[in-house]
Amino acid sequence: MNCDDYLDGLLSYPDRRANRAERIQIEQHLLACVDCLVDIEEFRALWSLPSEMPLAEPSSGFDACVGRRIAAEFTGTMSVL
Repeated sequence: MNCDDYLDGLLSYPDRRANRAERIQIEQHLLACVDCLVDIEEFRALWSLPSEMPLAEPSSGFDACVGRRIAAEFTGTMSVL
């Protein structure tokens, strides 16, 4: 097998979506393939970014604005605000 055969598994391996048999095959491949090992580390780094980002807080009027837009959608009078 070549690296392309492992691509789907490489995407599911770091977040533990790969089943046991897939994990064993991927781990054996990673022992022999530095390029795929680097890819795995890059995937892990990317997936950790969202947990490091601060949560955005909506403005104080956000709920009211969304409520107005939903109500307007139901009445057919959609406006910008």
